[in-house]
Amino acid sequence: AAEALNIAAYGVGDEYRAHCDGRCGGSVLVPGERVATSIVYCEVAARGGHTTFTSEQLKVVPQQGDMLVFGYLEDGRFSREVEHSACPVVEG
Repeated sequence: AAEALNIAAYGVGDEYRAHCDGRCGGSVLVPGERVATSIVYCEVAARGGHTTFTSEQLKVVPQQGDMLVFGYLEDGRFSREVEHSACPVVEG
């Protein structure tokens, strides 16, 4: 069964600290667990609010309407590399 849709709206100062949407850290997949995330950026902040991936030191600076999709599995195990955060919105 599909899980419920999650919707988040961020105002100035809001953030989402580093986390994994599924499990991370090498555990084996159990059928039915979440294996991917998609983020649709309906609106974007004028400054801040980007998505960062902790272990890769990768920063995604989206444009309005962009979609970011990433999976969690590497060789049938959950990867720690998908830990990510939504950085604080600085403006707009």
